[in-house]
Amino acid sequence: MLSDRQVRALKPGKDKMLSDGGGLYIRVSPTGSKTFLYRSRTGGRARYITFGSYPDLTLSEARLKVSELQGKAIGILTVQHTVDEYLKSIDYQHPEQVRQRLTKDITPKLGKKRLSAVTQKDISDALQDIVDRGSPVSANRTLADVKHVFNFAYEKGWIRDNPAIRITRKVVGGREKTRDIVLTDDELKNLLKELKSDRWEIKTRVGLALCLITGQRASECLGIKEEVSKVWWTLPKHRTKSKLSDHKIYLVPFARYLARHAEQCDHRTLSRALKRAGMRYTPHDLRRTMATRLSDLGVAPHVIEKMLHHRMEGVMAVYNRAEYLPERKEAWQQWASHLKTLR
Repeated sequence: MLSDRQVRALKPGKDKMLSDGGGLYIRVSPTGSKTFLYRSRTGGRARYITFGSYPDLTLSEARLKVSELQGKAIGILTVQHTVDEYLKSIDYQHPEQVRQRLTKDITPKLGKKRLSAVTQKDISDALQDIVDRGSPVSANRTLADVKHVFNFAYEKGWIRDNPAIRITRKVVGGREKTRDIVLTDDELKNLLKELKSDRWEIKTRVGLALCLITGQRASECLGIKEEVSKVWWTLPKHRTKSKLSDHKIYLVPFARYLARHAEQCDHRTLSRALKRAGMRYTPHDLRRTMATRLSDLGVAPHVIEKMLHHRMEGVMAVYNRAEYLPERKEAWQQWASHLKTLR
């Protein structure tokens, strides 16, 4: 999809056509004129319809015109159709979470409504229902999803304004507190005891144990099985949060055993298991606990940051490209030894 800035920056040169998607093209002539075209097929043959020039016709207006030419006039587009198209376009690490929020709380209430008829109040009311059932954080996440959906529609030229753009977290789920839970030794002992019991399914116990021993995210630990080579687990960059580079995690012997028995499951299963057991923490708090305790054990901050695959800040980000693999290996061994003393 093109942006208005890209179209504005197009320079004269060789005659060329650029696609915006959905059948919309812009043609740049050697003289610099920019013409919008719509590509359709009739009898198996491509047919181009010229319908305006830039900047007399804006990119947003051209998209609206294409929608009309396709029989998707702005007056008949629904929220359901828009959500469906948006979900096809996203490239998130966990798109199923976005899909679940939208299909659970937005499309049942607004799905049949004409896109152009949706108001700020309609959206606020739908979000308030989420808050009323006791899920303010989920309401905030859904607000962000809805804003993206309507921004998508706006960029497509299907609406002239985003009705969600002025809604803030302040009037939805409120400000979210930063979690700072670090497990005590007693809590770690209790968790280790639970991991040995039959209270949870084996895949849940393995997943939580991997989170605890490696300090990696739950979603990453649950996909470990095919990525382990001997003593190092190489997490491919497409599965990391930053997506900047592969991440190497040293596995102590017990972690290697767990990796061989890890099963794929939804990472939210781990959170629900802890909650049902009455525990005050989440799988992500296990990650924070490892980092904090390693600092107490004397591990250098930059080594811990590398173990967590965090981006280095400031001068370190520019000049320090070392991986500290020996130091990281030793730190993971220290952490495993500390946990062993609590069993």
